[in-house]
Amino acid sequence: MLLKPVDQVRTGFGRGQCTEAAIASLLEVPLDAVPDLWSGCTDLNGSVKDHQPIENCIRMWEWLKSEHGVMLCGVKMPLAMPIQQAWVSACKTLGGIDENDWARFHLASGPNPDGFGHYVVCERGAFIHDPNPSRRGIVGAESIQWLIPLDLVSDEARANMS
Repeated sequence: MLLKPVDQVRTGFGRGQCTEAAIASLLEVPLDAVPDLWSGCTDLNGSVKDHQPIENCIRMWEWLKSEHGVMLCGVKMPLAMPIQQAWVSACKTLGGIDENDWARFHLASGPNPDGFGHYVVCERGAFIHDPNPSRRGIVGAESIQWLIPLDLVSDEARANMS
């Protein structure tokens, strides 16, 4: 493994930093450099969409673009499946993305053993790092996501993320 694994410090639904730690691992930056997706969250009931402030997601997307020249892009699976199977499906959907060096490392998201959404780091469809200190991973991948260099992203896709 060539990337520098980063672990989350806070754990638990509504407090966890798995997304931030997984992105920090891919970018090889310290955890505190990545914008906090739960900042300002006051309601821990319902789904993430119901209470994770969208402003934090926008701040993350802007930070990725301005500081690292990448966009977080991916493919959502119709149902949770093994990471390798999800990766193959996502690569086919995006037409040979797996042939690019920048696509070697990626994220997989899905439920952890307790059923809560979680992000892990993978290499070409193989699980390599769980940022949660428990290291329990995910039971199936619901999405595969890459940090795609902006110069490879269409103008239309960039405009939709502004």
